[in-house]
This record gives sequence, structure tokens and C-alpha cells, in this order.
Amino acid sequence: MPKFVRIATPIAVKKLTCVMQIRGTDVFVHWSVFLIAIMLSNAVRHTLVTRIALIAYLSGLLIHEAGHLIAAQSKNCKSRV
Repeated sequence: MPKFVRIATPIAVKKLTCVMQIRGTDVFVHWSVFLIAIMLSNAVRHTLVTRIALIAYLSGLLIHEAGHLIAAQSKNCKSRV
């Protein structure tokens, strides 16, 4: 039985980057997510607020992508490698 979550190492930045697998299904993010993370980390003078905002943004993104995962698995879609 595969692990529930597997983080991709190393993460190679491409147009769409596979960052992890959940239950055997690849999870991809667009390269702009990394750019937004860099901008957010430098945009606010208060680092605590910046970190909280960054965590909230990435958490929302992960929940959104998990929705795609659930929809794909319910339709019995196969992972493209």
C-alpha cells in the first residue's frame, strides 16, 4: 500500500511542477506559485504577518488542488506521468 502523502524530492521547477503525491496521484502547481511565495516573503515589513499570509495562501491552494484530486479519483482518472 503506498504512503498517503509523498513529497517530491528534488522539486524541479517547470511550467507545472509535481510537488507531492497523495494516494498515488501527482499534485502539480504552476511556476507562478513559487514567484508569489517569493514576493509575499519580501512584501511586508512584519515577517510574522507575511508568514501567516503565505501559509494561509498556500493552504487554500492545497485545499483547492485536493478538490481536483477528489474529483479525478471519483471519475477514475489515471495519473499522467
